[in-house]
Amino acid sequence: MTCNSCVANVQKKLTSIPGVLNAEVTLVPPMAKIESKMEISTQTFRNALASIGNYDAISLKDQKAIDIPAEEGTKTSFKPLLIIGTYLILVSSISVYGNFSIHEWMRIFMASFFLTFSFFKMLDVKAFAGAYKMYDIPARYIPGYAYLYPFIELSLGILYALNVSPFYTSLATLIIMSASIAGVIQSVIDKKKIRCACLGSVFNLPMTTVTIVEDALMILMALLMIL
Repeated sequence: MTCNSCVANVQKKLTSIPGVLNAEVTLVPPMAKIESKMEISTQTFRNALASIGNYDAISLKDQKAIDIPAEEGTKTSFKPLLIIGTYLILVSSISVYGNFSIHEWMRIFMASFFLTFSFFKMLDVKAFAGAYKMYDIPARYIPGYAYLYPFIELSLGILYALNVSPFYTSLATLIIMSASIAGVIQSVIDKKKIRCACLGSVFNLPMTTVTIVEDALMILMALLMIL
């Protein structure tokens, strides 16, 4: 598997196998933890996976040890996010230079944030949706929500940029980001090693407390904008 879209496809296929009750698939390490109501042969899983792509499977029971690649780029995986965050802060600060207002600074920051992050998601909406469904609660239960989310962010970015209905725009942001952070927190608590889809499928960002801080910051700003 190479991305969260692969993970979503593999998980969907595994759960469709008769007898499988639940399948939890992770990208790093590339592993599937399967719960079934009966014994299922490894070959059955291999045949099922081969039908959807160049996938294979091996049971941990079939050998004493298995080489599981360690997560690559752990120290540098947040570099794109840090660079983008720095640029957003810089743009917001320059925009209010000479006439500083914390309210205006937050409005420009949130506009830049949503416009930038929606751009990366739209580079491959399908891949983003597959990854987003892995942890976001609304995306998991509302049909089409994962595909719609990049456009929701784009709309919020435009509304903030034009300063249209700031109260309702911030209220919508508060509701949407609060729903989003719930799934992120759950994934971090469960220690699921999956990619964060905040920058789409372009960068390999692990799901950690950094993602929680990112969402919490937007929730706090939206709340301050409302108040």
